[in-house]
Amino acid sequence: INRCSSKNIGLFSNYSDFIDLNPDLKQGYELSEDCKNFMKTNLFFTSEVKTFYNKIKRKHKLKDFEIIHFRLGDADIFKSNKISLDDNNINTKNFNVSYDNCLDEIIKTYIINKKKLIVMSDSNGLKNYVINNMPTRYADHIVCLHTNSEHCSDNPGFIENLKIDENKKSDNIFYVALDMHIVSKSTKIHSYSVYPWGSGFVFWLSKIFDIELHVNSLR
Repeated sequence: INRCSSKNIGLFSNYSDFIDLNPDLKQGYELSEDCKNFMKTNLFFTSEVKTFYNKIKRKHKLKDFEIIHFRLGDADIFKSNKISLDDNNINTKNFNVSYDNCLDEIIKTYIINKKKLIVMSDSNGLKNYVINNMPTRYADHIVCLHTNSEHCSDNPGFIENLKIDENKKSDNIFYVALDMHIVSKSTKIHSYSVYPWGSGFVFWLSKIFDIELHVNSLR
């Protein structure tokens, strides 16, 4: 770094030693109150997000509800793009997770906890499968609110030949914010991930908003 420069220089890395912590230490990880308060006071949801949330809250009678979240990986997200992915790269490895097994886990979670359960995932394929195969007797208790999930990064895992529809992505980022708002209102999160670091999306929201978190591996 040039110490003579008069400009401020920002340093960024996506590496954290948090990745190397064992699951028990991750699940018990706590943020300081100052950090939580800072994040809460700097997270602003638009009126459109709040209005949409209030609409689905009334429709599905959301009060005391839980989240079950599946992080199936970037390969599953980009199935429809029909591009070549590097199976040696953990970010783009195809884990071939069974949608049917995920549905079984969702139903089992509801049966055990008896709380309204909202299904979230990075995989729209999984959510469509859940919607189309949910037994009728659970349909009022287990809900997928949308199938418009989008990866926040323009190129996760540095995928070659990946073309992003900027207009579609811009529209779908609304649903990222919506999911964040919904998670912040939940009472418990059940997290499942193919990655050893879990899912940062629900993990950090659980720590910021003091939501009970249960971390599970899909590997």
